[in-house]
Amino acid sequence: MAQSGSAPGWGPGGRRFKSCLPDRKNHLQIDGFLVSYPVIESLTGRASTSGHACRVRGVSESGYYAWKERPPPATALRRLWLAGEITDVHRASGGVYGSDRVTAELRFGRSVFVGRNAVADIMCRLGLRGLRTRRLPWGARVGNQRSIA
Repeated sequence: MAQSGSAPGWGPGGRRFKSCLPDRKNHLQIDGFLVSYPVIESLTGRASTSGHACRVRGVSESGYYAWKERPPPATALRRLWLAGEITDVHRASGGVYGSDRVTAELRFGRSVFVGRNAVADIMCRLGLRGLRTRRLPWGARVGNQRSIA
Protein backbone atom coordinates (compact mmCIF):
# COMPACT_ATOMS: atom_id res chain seq x y z
CA MET A 1 0.00 0.00 0.00
CA ALA A 2 1.32 3.45 -0.93
CA GLN A 3 2.24 5.87 1.78
CA SER A 4 0.62 9.24 2.28
CA GLY A 5 1.88 11.74 -0.27
CA SER A 6 3.84 9.17 -2.27
CA ALA A 7 1.24 8.84 -5.02
CA PRO A 8 -1.66 10.98 -6.20
CA GLY A 9 -4.97 9.90 -4.73
CA TRP A 10 -3.59 8.81 -1.36
CA GLY A 11 -4.54 10.72 1.75
CA PRO A 12 -3.47 10.75 5.37
CA GLY A 13 -3.06 7.37 7.01
CA GLY A 14 -2.64 5.64 3.65
CA ARG A 15 -6.38 5.90 2.88
CA ARG A 16 -7.50 6.20 -0.73
CA PHE A 17 -9.59 9.26 -1.56
CA LYS A 18 -11.49 10.24 -4.67
CA SER A 19 -9.09 11.81 -7.09
CA CYS A 20 -9.75 14.31 -9.85
CA LEU A 21 -6.89 12.91 -11.88
CA PRO A 22 -7.00 10.80 -15.05
CA ASP A 23 -7.84 7.22 -14.09
CA ARG A 24 -6.64 5.43 -17.24
CA LYS A 25 -3.53 5.79 -19.32
CA ASN A 26 -5.17 7.15 -22.47
CA HIS A 27 -8.53 8.44 -21.24
CA LEU A 28 -9.65 11.23 -18.95
CA GLN A 29 -12.70 10.62 -16.78
CA ILE A 30 -15.09 13.54 -16.30
CA ASP A 31 -18.43 13.09 -14.53
CA GLY A 32 -18.18 9.31 -14.84
CA PHE A 33 -17.58 9.25 -18.61
CA LEU A 34 -14.35 8.42 -20.36
CA VAL A 35 -13.50 11.37 -22.58
CA SER A 36 -11.15 11.31 -25.55
CA TYR A 37 -12.75 13.89 -27.81
CA PRO A 38 -11.32 17.07 -26.20
CA VAL A 39 -7.86 15.50 -26.42
CA ILE A 40 -8.40 14.70 -30.10
CA GLU A 41 -9.56 18.27 -30.73
CA SER A 42 -6.41 19.65 -29.11
CA LEU A 43 -4.20 17.33 -31.20
CA THR A 44 -5.92 18.05 -34.52
CA GLY A 45 -4.06 20.61 -36.56
CA ARG A 46 -0.91 20.65 -34.45
CA ALA A 47 0.57 17.19 -34.46
CA SER A 48 -1.75 15.05 -36.57
CA THR A 49 -4.98 14.79 -38.51
CA SER A 50 -8.27 14.01 -36.81
CA GLY A 51 -8.32 10.52 -38.35
CA HIS A 52 -4.90 9.64 -36.96
CA ALA A 53 -5.75 11.08 -33.52
CA CYS A 54 -9.01 9.08 -33.43
CA ARG A 55 -7.18 5.84 -34.27
CA VAL A 56 -4.57 6.49 -31.58
CA ARG A 57 -7.26 7.24 -28.96
CA GLY A 58 -9.37 4.26 -30.04
CA VAL A 59 -12.57 6.09 -31.01
CA SER A 60 -14.43 6.40 -34.30
CA GLU A 61 -14.11 9.49 -36.48
CA SER A 62 -17.89 9.69 -36.85
CA GLY A 63 -18.26 9.75 -33.07
CA TYR A 64 -15.71 12.56 -32.83
CA TYR A 65 -17.50 14.69 -35.45
CA ALA A 66 -20.89 13.98 -33.82
CA TRP A 67 -19.46 15.17 -30.50
CA LYS A 68 -18.03 18.29 -32.15
CA GLU A 69 -21.44 19.31 -33.57
CA ARG A 70 -23.37 18.54 -30.37
CA PRO A 71 -24.25 21.47 -28.03
CA PRO A 72 -23.02 21.20 -24.43
CA PRO A 73 -25.44 19.29 -22.16
CA ALA A 74 -27.60 21.16 -19.67
CA THR A 75 -25.95 19.43 -16.70
CA ALA A 76 -22.52 20.64 -17.80
CA LEU A 77 -23.81 24.20 -18.12
CA ARG A 78 -25.44 23.98 -14.68
CA ARG A 79 -22.23 22.66 -13.12
CA LEU A 80 -20.30 25.57 -14.65
CA TRP A 81 -22.81 27.99 -13.14
CA LEU A 82 -22.67 26.15 -9.80
CA ALA A 83 -18.87 26.36 -9.85
CA GLY A 84 -19.15 30.15 -9.94
CA GLU A 85 -21.71 30.20 -7.12
CA ILE A 86 -19.62 27.81 -5.00
CA THR A 87 -16.51 29.92 -5.55
CA ASP A 88 -18.43 33.06 -4.49
CA VAL A 89 -19.70 31.43 -1.28
CA HIS A 90 -16.27 29.99 -0.47
CA ARG A 91 -14.58 33.39 -1.00
CA ALA A 92 -17.25 35.21 1.03
CA SER A 93 -16.53 32.88 3.95
CA GLY A 94 -12.85 33.72 3.76
CA GLY A 95 -12.01 30.20 2.59
CA VAL A 96 -13.39 28.67 5.79
CA TYR A 97 -16.52 26.88 4.55
CA GLY A 98 -16.32 23.28 3.40
CA SER A 99 -18.82 21.44 1.24
CA ASP A 100 -21.45 21.04 3.99
CA ARG A 101 -21.57 24.75 4.84
CA VAL A 102 -21.39 25.80 1.20
CA THR A 103 -24.34 23.49 0.45
CA ALA A 104 -26.31 24.99 3.34
CA GLU A 105 -25.55 28.53 2.16
CA LEU A 106 -26.63 27.69 -1.38
CA ARG A 107 -29.85 26.00 -0.23
CA PHE A 108 -31.00 28.36 2.48
CA GLY A 109 -29.19 31.61 1.67
CA ARG A 110 -29.46 31.62 -2.11
CA SER A 111 -32.39 29.19 -2.67
CA VAL A 112 -30.38 26.95 -5.00
CA PHE A 113 -31.34 23.28 -4.76
CA VAL A 114 -28.12 21.30 -4.94
CA GLY A 115 -26.83 18.10 -3.36
CA ARG A 116 -23.89 17.94 -0.97
CA ASN A 117 -22.03 15.40 -3.12
CA ALA A 118 -22.31 17.62 -6.20
CA VAL A 119 -20.90 20.54 -4.21
CA ALA A 120 -18.10 18.35 -2.82
CA ASP A 121 -17.21 17.10 -6.31
CA ILE A 122 -17.13 20.59 -7.80
CA MET A 123 -15.06 21.89 -4.89
CA CYS A 124 -12.61 19.01 -5.37
CA ARG A 125 -12.25 19.78 -9.06
CA LEU A 126 -11.71 23.49 -8.29
CA GLY A 127 -9.21 22.72 -5.53
CA LEU A 128 -11.31 24.43 -2.83
CA ARG A 129 -11.21 23.13 0.74
CA GLY A 130 -12.61 24.35 4.01
CA LEU A 131 -10.56 24.80 7.13
CA ARG A 132 -10.50 21.91 9.56
CA THR A 133 -11.56 22.63 13.10
CA ARG A 134 -9.30 21.27 15.77
CA ARG A 135 -11.09 20.36 18.95
CA LEU A 136 -9.01 21.03 22.04
CA PRO A 137 -8.40 18.26 24.55
CA TRP A 138 -10.76 18.26 27.55
CA GLY A 139 -8.23 19.68 29.99
CA ALA A 140 -7.22 22.55 27.72
CA ARG A 141 -10.74 24.00 27.32
CA VAL A 142 -11.46 27.18 29.22
CA GLY A 143 -13.98 26.71 32.02
CA ASN A 144 -13.80 22.92 31.97
CA GLN A 145 -10.90 22.45 34.36
CA ARG A 146 -11.35 19.45 36.63
CA SER A 147 -10.29 19.88 40.19
CA ILE A 148 -7.71 17.36 41.33
CA ALA A 149 -8.52 16.26 44.85
